[in-house]
Amino acid sequence: MILADGGRIRFGYGVTVNSISPSAFTRMTEDLREYTEEDLKRRSPKWVAPVATWLVSEDSREVTGRALVVATPAFRTSLN
Repeated sequence: MILADGGRIRFGYGVTVNSISPSAFTRMTEDLREYTEEDLKRRSPKWVAPVATWLVSEDSREVTGRALVVATPAFRTSLN
């Protein structure tokens, strides 16, 4: 069963749907431009893992239908 709740999508059985949009430096992005040491620190993939861990935790059970943009130690969400 799919329910619409204020622009959010809810599936039955406690399933939520979200996405992570990382802005991390990886081997795939290393040739796109020159990066400073500060850029490399701010775009470390280590900032993405805590967001992914939070999304699978009970603390995020009310979060659904969001795109989480992770691009430094801080992140922002889409507001559908």
